[in-house]
This record gives sequence, structure tokens and C-alpha cells, in this order.
Amino acid sequence: MVGISDSSTARITILCPEIPYPPTHGGRADRWNRIVALREMGAAVQVVLWERPSSEQSEAAKALLRIGCKVIRISRRRRIRNYLFQRYPGRLYSFWPRGSAFETLYKQVEAFTPKTILSDGLDPMGTARELSTRLAIPLAYRSHNVEHIYMRFQLELARGPRRIPLMLAVPKLELAERELRRSAQLILDISEDDRSWWQDHGGADRSVIVPPIWRINKNSQGSQKVFNFDVAFTGGLFAPNSVEGLKWFAELVLPSLRAASACQLRVVFAGSKPTRLIRRLCSQCDITCSADPVSLEPFLFGSRVLINPVQHSSGVNIKMLEMLATNRPIVSTLQGVRGLPERLRTMVNVCHTPDEFAKAIIHHLQHPCLEDVVSRLALLESECGPSVLGPLIAIAR
Repeated sequence: MVGISDSSTARITILCPEIPYPPTHGGRADRWNRIVALREMGAAVQVVLWERPSSEQSEAAKALLRIGCKVIRISRRRRIRNYLFQRYPGRLYSFWPRGSAFETLYKQVEAFTPKTILSDGLDPMGTARELSTRLAIPLAYRSHNVEHIYMRFQLELARGPRRIPLMLAVPKLELAERELRRSAQLILDISEDDRSWWQDHGGADRSVIVPPIWRINKNSQGSQKVFNFDVAFTGGLFAPNSVEGLKWFAELVLPSLRAASACQLRVVFAGSKPTRLIRRLCSQCDITCSADPVSLEPFLFGSRVLINPVQHSSGVNIKMLEMLATNRPIVSTLQGVRGLPERLRTMVNVCHTPDEFAKAIIHHLQHPCLEDVVSRLALLESECGPSVLGPLIAIAR
């Protein structure tokens, strides 16, 4: 690894609005894998985490320190007035320390001497732009999706109290997103689909495509031959689009599967923060709900068929990369493979209707055949390996 005192070393301060570790769902995995890859490529990395104040180091902070990152922990500013008569969505102001809190952060970042600031998502844009301006260094922006469109979908799907923060945020999101893209010297768009949208609607200047980083786990359970489940979904169990997709599967696909199955069909939904609706759905439909598992690997490698039934999507479904790193057959909707490089899409059985989805799963259950995991991993490495971070490394030097 390049020494951090080397003047040619890439030095980057990452503003990370979501705790990146443990990487138990897509957003966390994207952030964690990128940080680890940067360190493995020799970059000096400082990470700003928005965490509740505590005298003890959090699990995420400890993990970042173990891989050689510098860590700054600060609190969010949750105030009602942030949401009233402001230019940007109130949530964004909660990630923008002011007064002495900002000065303390500024001095810590200045002492690190970064060569670029990375706003990892839209939330920390205020802090990122102010640090970039005062330090007179470039600003990079990691765009995880076309944020205002994605959140509009989430608002349409959300129910009950979950609608309130979305209703407050959605009207001002596009303005914030466009301003951050104009401010950034480098934009890391997650997919060709997202970049094409911005090309058609203005805002693709200085944009490069950087798909989610995939790091091969050499200690995976790929040789596992005991199947605890027949059908598995792995990923966040809280986002409205995931909840909608799982409801679609349970109500429109699963009855056909059960009717065609000669034995008891074992289905599992495994992932973080399952909603009440998901728990109720699992109870009613005889589906195992594994909430917040330490690892998803036992479900990915211990199931006969992996599924992604989402009906609405933006950016890239990072759960698809986790599935592609196994030798299990994958059945997905068209929205599930949205944003994936074309060569990776060809390795997924893409279905358009509940009937097609059920028939594809039945076929794989009745004609079990493990995929060529070596070819899959080689393709993942070429399409989503650390080398895609070249533009970010260059600007951070």
C-alpha cells in the first residue's frame, strides 16, 4: 500500500450520511465496498460519520479504523425550523453543522489535508460544498440514483407515518440535486440509465459511470450443498419499493408456486428492518422472516433460487450483485435488473408478469442446475471491480 505521506497519494475526505458498516443492505454495501477499495488502492481516506454522540467507538467507526481510515463523528441537527421555509429539504440541513460545530469539523478536515471532498449521496451537500469552497479543493458527488424521481416513487408507495418525511422532502429535491451536480467537479453516476436521464434533462456535465464496487469474498460459502430454503429474497425489508415487490410476490406469485410444488415450499425474506406489513405478510403466507441477520450469505448460498420482485427501482439494485456472486439461479423483474451493465443482465432470468415469474422459479426448482460462479465472478470483477474508481483516484491526487 502507498504510504500516506507520499505526495502522490490520493487523499480524500468522504462525507458519509449513512453508517456504512455492517454492510447489511445495498446503500451500506455500496459505501463500505468503495471505502475498502480506496484503501486497498493506496488512498488515504478520512470518513465523516453522522452518529449519535457516545463516548464509545461505534461498530462502524471501529471497522473504519481497522482498515486505516481516519474517522470524524458528528451529530445531526434535527430541528423543526429546518423544515420550514427553507430552500432545500429539511433533512439536508440536519447534515449541515453550523457555527462552532462546523468550525471544529473544518479544522479536523483541514488537518487531514485532503485533495478532494466526496459527498456520498445528496444529504451532506451543504457541508460538502462549504468544505470544498473553504479548502479550495475539488468536490465530487456520488449519485446513488436520480434522487427526486426515486423519492417520488417512494412517496407514492409509502403508507401511514412514513409518508410525512417524504412529503416534506420531495418538492425541493430536484432543485438540491441540480445545484449539487452543478457545483461538483466530478459526478459519479451509479448507472448508464441514470446518466442518460441527466443527459436528456440537463445535468450530465462532468459525469462518469461508477457502478457499485464488488469485492470478492474469498471465504464465501459457495461450496455449500445443503439447502435450507427453496426461494429467498435478501435485502432491505423496509423501503416502500421493496415492500411493494414482496407483497406482489406473496399475493400473485407464491400461490402458483405452492400449487405446483409437490412438497412444502420453503420461502424466506431475509434483511434489515422488516416493516409491520412484511412481518404480517410472512405470518399470513407461511414465509420465514429473518430480521437483521448478521450475514446474508447463509440465505444466498443456502437457497435453491434467488429472487428480486421489485416493481419500481432507481440506480442499481445492489442485492443483484450479491446474488450474481453465487452459483444460484436468479429470477427478477425488469426493474430488478435496472442499471446493471448489460453483460450482467444476461445472467439473470428476467420476467414481466406474475405467471412468468412463477414458471421461471418452478423450472429452476424442478431442473436444478448450479451456475458457473467462476464466470460470474470474473464478469463482476471486470464490470464492478475497484478499477472503476480511476476517475475519483485521479481527482483525489
